[in-house]
Amino acid sequence: MGTPEAACSDADALNMQGIWELITSYAPEAPPDLVPTSSVFKVKLASSGSGPHGGMLFEGVYVTPETQVGSFKGETFYHQRGVQVMQMVMEYTPEPYCYYQLFCGRHIRDSEVVEGAWVDVGGHGSGPYGRGPIEGYFGRFLLTKTTE
Repeated sequence: MGTPEAACSDADALNMQGIWELITSYAPEAPPDLVPTSSVFKVKLASSGSGPHGGMLFEGVYVTPETQVGSFKGETFYHQRGVQVMQMVMEYTPEPYCYYQLFCGRHIRDSEVVEGAWVDVGGHGSGPYGRGPIEGYFGRFLLTKTTE
């Protein structure tokens, strides 16, 4: 292995620590901010150290709505080129649920916004996009850091 390269002068910076607004749509062709086909949540994320892929590890919980259950674990990926990629799993696994959502997106450079897609694993699914009892939902998401 060679010596590590110096960071680019325009290196992308993304800090997942803080309160974020998570907006999800329920169809891949629907923008997340297209109401009423979306859901809005507040999540609190905290750094849990450096990740093995050049980014950071983080964990979190839902803040609102207060009745929302599940916890988050995620990682950003970055090797000093382009933009950071974020992958995050929401898990709700007390018996008998075993329910997960996977989020994968890209950082919008020079902002505190991540956009991408999500898929529901273990949910029942219904309607035209959740076609059967085990297919679940999928759609797009927008994750924006807030000042709250």
